[in-house]
Amino acid sequence: MKQISASAHVIDTSEVNGRAITTLEFDTPLVAAGFSVPWVEVAEPKAGSLYPSGLEHA
Repeated sequence: MKQISASAHVIDTSEVNGRAITTLEFDTPLVAAGFSVPWVEVAEPKAGSLYPSGLEHA
């Protein structure tokens, strides 16, 4: 999240199913393959999850 927060700002944090979900808005939207992505949601890791930290899907 440190890398994302260098290019974005928090617009909301809420709790969903016991985990914090933070929504960040990019200073300049990401553009790829004809799509513009103005914001991203980052979920707090799930306790006991076997997945490594990082981007799981987009």
